[in-house]
Amino acid sequence: MTTQDLVNDFINVTVEVYKETKEFLNFSYNQINWRPSDKQWSVGECFEHLIRTNSKYIPAYQEYALTGIKNKPETFRHTIIGKMLINSMKPENKRKTKTPGAFNPFGSVIKENIVKDFLHQNNEVV
Repeated sequence: MTTQDLVNDFINVTVEVYKETKEFLNFSYNQINWRPSDKQWSVGECFEHLIRTNSKYIPAYQEYALTGIKNKPETFRHTIIGKMLINSMKPENKRKTKTPGAFNPFGSVIKENIVKDFLHQNNEVV
C-alpha cells in the first residue's frame, strides 16, 4: 500500500464514519447512555472513548497535513506494535484487550452533546 493510498483510505473512512454517526443525533440522552450490560459501554461511552483517542492523534494528523505527503516514504509499512494494535481491534479477535485508563470512559458522565462533539472532532480530522 502506498502512503497516498493510506491517506485516501483514511479520508474515505472518516467521511463514512461522519455520515453513519449523524444517525445517532436522533437518539435521546437515555438511549445514548443505555448499557447492554454492566460490563459493556453505552453508545455515549463509545463516542467518549473515540474523542479521547482521537485527541491524542489529531496533532499528528495536523502535522502530517502541514508537511505534506511528499516528505513521506512511498510505501507505507505498519510497525510491529501498529500491527498488533490493529489486530487486537478486529471483530474476529476473541482475545479482549483492556482499554488504557486515559482512553477508558467507563463510568464517565457523558455530556448531552457527545455526538455533536464527536462530529465536530471528526471534521477537524478531515
